[in-house]
Amino acid sequence: MPVDLREEQDASLARPHMRYGATAKLLFMAMDVLYGRETTLPKVRFLEILARIPYQVESEAVQDGRGPDDGRYATWADVFRRAGLDERDHMNESLARCGLADRIVAYAREE
Repeated sequence: MPVDLREEQDASLARPHMRYGATAKLLFMAMDVLYGRETTLPKVRFLEILARIPYQVESEAVQDGRGPDDGRYATWADVFRRAGLDERDHMNESLARCGLADRIVAYAREE
């Protein structure tokens, strides 16, 4: 069944906007003061740099063998396996919240 992109866009635009917290509002106000209210390339590039920071910090933690697991993983395969399990947990939680519990992917039982 093909997806009607126009219909999906209209549905997305009809949803209520997300409410931002005080910290986010402060960031947006500072961005407007520094870069202006209009969308410009320098403003977008700066936001992209900000968006990369959490991933760079996480990457450095894995490379240095520190982080929430403090070097618990013996190989990169273990790191990727854990990342896959975390993604599955996130997906299953999202499906449960959307009322699609029948689509939850169960873990294989270890015997």
